[in-house]
Amino acid sequence: GNILQVNSKTVSKKHGVDLSSSCVVQKSKTIIFIRHGRSFWNYMVNDVDITTPMRIWSTILKEVLYITSEQSILFDSPLNQDGIQQAVDLSYKIREYKPGDDSYINSIVSVLQGVSKKSSIIMVSTLRRAMETAAIGLWSRLDKTNERLHMSDYIRELSPNLDCRSLKPENKIPDMTGSDCLQASRLMSHFERDHGYEPTKIFDGVRRKVSNSTAHEIEYLDRAVGEIFSLPQEVVILCGHSLWFRNFFRCYIGKDVEHVSKERKLHNCGVVAFQMSYGTDAAGKS
Repeated sequence: GNILQVNSKTVSKKHGVDLSSSCVVQKSKTIIFIRHGRSFWNYMVNDVDITTPMRIWSTILKEVLYITSEQSILFDSPLNQDGIQQAVDLSYKIREYKPGDDSYINSIVSVLQGVSKKSSIIMVSTLRRAMETAAIGLWSRLDKTNERLHMSDYIRELSPNLDCRSLKPENKIPDMTGSDCLQASRLMSHFERDHGYEPTKIFDGVRRKVSNSTAHEIEYLDRAVGEIFSLPQEVVILCGHSLWFRNFFRCYIGKDVEHVSKERKLHNCGVVAFQMSYGTDAAGKS
């Protein structure tokens, strides 16, 4: 849940070219990335050591329990208990944050808390682990704003792995209630208690079908950026995936610029904020 400041350079649509000295800026956005919490898939395949075979078998055995239902912990893998706690910890840190000496971080947290005067919107990947992280981690904001979260397939991680395969058809919101593996009654109880509606109703259901096998990575990122800049809000909170975030930074930070965000993955429930601009170069190209 740490908040890091990334001062991005202004780059053109010609990826990796730094135009900070010659670009005429037409529009800027403050963007906040939040990585989802730890999922069952993360638990199974990450941190390879002598316990890996045991973790794989225990996860597969849990999956077998849902073979006769529409639930799954591998397909569109949801948060596991560690991931739920990470999202809860993030929510606590946001809620209890006290303004410090860094005015930039103060302004970012005020957006996450839902008390900033700047207009903002929450975008989420259409995969459950990102949706759940946003619903839990940003609860102090959602409790104030009663807003709906904007779903987008353009920020969904492209991968042939099972955890990136949704069980729901296009334009259907994944089920986040009724599954014992999610401990849904505890996880989402605040929605029912405070507002009397199902947690999935906070999502607006905007989904676009994106093929994992045919989508071109850079085009995919461009479409996401196009969607971000088409929004009227000044600040966009984006809850998604570490590989997508790393590819984003590799694509839009100048190719000659060394930065940790291009080499390392954001930690589970980590937060990064930065400014992104677009404009035209000396030749008038955008």
